[in-house]
Amino acid sequence: MSQQLWIREMVSVMIRWNQYDLYYLAKRLCVPQSMLCRALRGLPVSEDCAYRIICYYLAYHMTTPAPDHDS
Repeated sequence: MSQQLWIREMVSVMIRWNQYDLYYLAKRLCVPQSMLCRALRGLPVSEDCAYRIICYYLAYHMTTPAPDHDS
């Protein structure tokens, strides 16, 4: 799977985390909204934006507790 597809999936998941607020997500990541739109279309984004997207995505997963499947 190409990097653009991975980035696209990450951005679509992060938009759901942020209640579909593209402006808020762009502000939180410090990237232009146009880069998030490019990512959602599967187009290449700058390395800096890709780095910020990947770091935010991984940081969220590293700090969020795993769901308890026993209950």
